[in-house]
Amino acid sequence: MRNAEYWRGRFSILEENAHKQSDQYLQSLEDMFMNAQRTVQADIERWYGRFATNNGISLMEARKMLTTGQLEEFKWTAEQYVKAAQRADLSPEWIKKLENASTRFHVSRFEAIQLQIQQQIELLYGNQLDGVDSLLKQIVSDGYTHTAFEVQKGVGLGWDITGLNQKKLETLLSKPWTTDGRTFSDRIWLKKRELVGTIHKELTQGLLRGDSPQKITDAIKSRFKVSRYQAGRLVHTETTYFNAISTKQVYQDLGVQSVEILETLDSHTCPLCQPLDGTVIPLAQYEPGVTVPPFHPSCRGTTCPHYDDMDGERAARTADGKVYYVPANMKYVDWKKAFVDGVKDGLTVATVGAVTKALRDYNTEFGKKFGKDHYDQIRDRVDACQSSDLQAVWDKYETKIKVAKADHKGGAYCQGDNIYVNIAADAKGRSWSAPYATTFHESGHAIDGLAAQLGSVNGQWHLSSTYKNGLFPQTIKDEVNDLVNAVLSDMKTHKDDFSYWVQKGWMSQSTADYYLQYGGFKIKKAYAYAAIQKEVKSLTPLQYGDLSDILEGATRGRIQCGIGHGAGSYWTTRSYNGIDWGLATEAFAEMTSATMTSPESLVTIKKYLPKSYAMYEDMLKLIASQP
Repeated sequence: MRNAEYWRGRFSILEENAHKQSDQYLQSLEDMFMNAQRTVQADIERWYGRFATNNGISLMEARKMLTTGQLEEFKWTAEQYVKAAQRADLSPEWIKKLENASTRFHVSRFEAIQLQIQQQIELLYGNQLDGVDSLLKQIVSDGYTHTAFEVQKGVGLGWDITGLNQKKLETLLSKPWTTDGRTFSDRIWLKKRELVGTIHKELTQGLLRGDSPQKITDAIKSRFKVSRYQAGRLVHTETTYFNAISTKQVYQDLGVQSVEILETLDSHTCPLCQPLDGTVIPLAQYEPGVTVPPFHPSCRGTTCPHYDDMDGERAARTADGKVYYVPANMKYVDWKKAFVDGVKDGLTVATVGAVTKALRDYNTEFGKKFGKDHYDQIRDRVDACQSSDLQAVWDKYETKIKVAKADHKGGAYCQGDNIYVNIAADAKGRSWSAPYATTFHESGHAIDGLAAQLGSVNGQWHLSSTYKNGLFPQTIKDEVNDLVNAVLSDMKTHKDDFSYWVQKGWMSQSTADYYLQYGGFKIKKAYAYAAIQKEVKSLTPLQYGDLSDILEGATRGRIQCGIGHGAGSYWTTRSYNGIDWGLATEAFAEMTSATMTSPESLVTIKKYLPKSYAMYEDMLKLIASQP
């Protein structure tokens, strides 16, 4: 197996090659934008000339004629546009608009030029959509086979792959991946509407001001420039994403278990991406836009396989059971012929010993109750965990945790050192929890109980509540209360500045208008609770899912983000000797599952509860340090 630098070097080259493809397409896209821009400018100049020069009238007189008269020559022009739009497979909405224009008896002179301009933009973005679609299909297809080649060559073993068929390509391309739920085609049409709107606005305002044709065309030229830049950024971002998607697919097919993030560390690398270079995550956590690039528009980061033992052997999985040695000097075209097309002349079948390795002990409680596949997923997350202390704690206590039921029907829970979960359902995750988060959550409860003897308060059942005489739950409550008081103080400072309240999202504009008219109001602490709740819920459920229950427990339900135990007796009955042990153990379990399975959730916890999470880490160090 090659060393880490081999993997980093080869996969950086693959990412560069993908962007070279997109750069080549952007050259043609630049030409399309320039041609559309020149056509629109020429249309405007001719339009001005017809009214202001050929007819011998002033611009003032021309403006008066914008909504009057009949433009007979445009009737047949619009009909031609309909046919052209149909041939170019433009949007049905635009074709309908053209049809309506061509059948009307009167078309204003101003509407005519607007339709002419929009026709050029419709053609531009229709061609752009076709071009980007074709580009991304090529990137996904090429990315899959080239990645498979590099992985198989790197490990020295090769086996057949099926590649990506047309149906699979269409599925990948049609799936939204950003938080707003838009696909790349949605974004292209959105930018089209923005460009049409801004150009029509520039034209209208310029005419009303009496601007010269040059001034108007200069303004429109500037709008085209912005749109070209946005198009280029979209292409590069989508290239990174779809290259990541094809890479993930081949990683799964070839049994890669962990990946490493690669960032080009130069002056152009953004502050967000720089510290992520070298980060290792399990393949189970691979999610473009969240855990792997692209992390932002125009992001060009990528990933490569990561193996803890770079010199070890690796298992290969194949449909027919045959695995072949891949010569170090094998070329891509020869590899493709052998493992994609199936012509393996001259290749040597590898021995059994070369393609098998001892992995994990599946005779443990977790291994037997959960099964090999689920246990591998759990161990992958442990091995990739960024907290070495939590890894040590898990390795210490995993064999002490008992799986009472692995197919439990109903809500998961922990009783002593016994956990009750539905591993099949947990493997799928939910909108508010990552795959296997529930298993780690309940295991966190078990570890918390098993380590209780390390605490200092009698009568408690968890380390999280006994640690330093109940300091952990008290720290959580203090942090949340400080947060609430800070918001409350801000509200009081701006008591009469209703525009500030609207800006902060604390009240609607209509409510602000009411108070402006009828007088102010008395600020209550409940307003601060509600403001924090709204702020947290503006995040994704996966980001705030673990934090939600902690905030609920710390405030006895005054902050409810919708994911938790509720505001009832759950929290009030879980208190002993003045210590909220229910809050303590739930926070310990939530922090454990977030640290193991959900980087985005962990970021949120650290943002709102930095002191509390630091104390959680202190408890981990204490547990790990014990013999």
